[in-house]
Amino acid sequence: MSSPLERRKLKFSNTKRDEIRDDLLKDVALLSRSQGPNQQLESLKTDATKREQLLNQIKVETNDSNIEHGLRKLREIIVSMICDDNNDQWIPFAENVYIMSFEFFLRRKEWGKIGGIVLEFIKDNLHDLFYERGFLEVYILYLSHLEHNLTKSIDMISQGKNVRVNETNNYLLRLSTIYCEETAPPTIWFRILQESQLKEKYPQAYQLLEQSGKVTEMQGRCFNIVKMSYNQISWQYLEEDWLLGIPMNETLRSTIENTYLINKNSNGSRTIMLKKRKV
Repeated sequence: MSSPLERRKLKFSNTKRDEIRDDLLKDVALLSRSQGPNQQLESLKTDATKREQLLNQIKVETNDSNIEHGLRKLREIIVSMICDDNNDQWIPFAENVYIMSFEFFLRRKEWGKIGGIVLEFIKDNLHDLFYERGFLEVYILYLSHLEHNLTKSIDMISQGKNVRVNETNNYLLRLSTIYCEETAPPTIWFRILQESQLKEKYPQAYQLLEQSGKVTEMQGRCFNIVKMSYNQISWQYLEEDWLLGIPMNETLRSTIENTYLINKNSNGSRTIMLKKRKV
């Protein structure tokens, strides 16, 4: 006969087991690691309510490890559903999961996972999300600006034209060639961002450029030309005519303020004296 202490330990163990079993986010099981049938994973494959329950848990979760685990679990379930089920009922749910995965990896700046895990899957399996809701544009700029693969980026632009033709294709081509091949001054890159309304029309694509530091990089390229071309330049002219009104990043702002003499004029404007460095 077991002692009272042993019975309490067993009760505690069973209680914790049941809690984990009933909490889909705490359950560490993954299809890719499963050695045999798993009740939790099977319920996720067959029960749409269970999948939504887990997705809702992830939406309010604050621990990144738990979020990443939950999203991975759902992505693996989605892949298995594609293999096992020929109908399209899973697509709206899959779109939500992969949009959340994109936002998660973007926030964490995990660019390889954005490309290899998220964008490749969306391209191959979620055609409406890819071609009609902005992820083609994300993928094109990912290829050119993060993978530096201009050839593949241009191929995707051509492929996009086969699905729908719009002016954005030309904007994306120009952004990509300027970034990769410097076919025009970097200030033109900013002008294209402005003219294309990329931030308003394709916010995920703009977020990718911003969060990956490409806007900062192109501002640096602009200033490298400015400091070789001018003896002095007004701060307002630099921001409005070279950076096209896109807020100057703090690194560049700090570099200018700590490197060059800046005259404050009687009208309140400032002039950067590019040939006069601070001592």
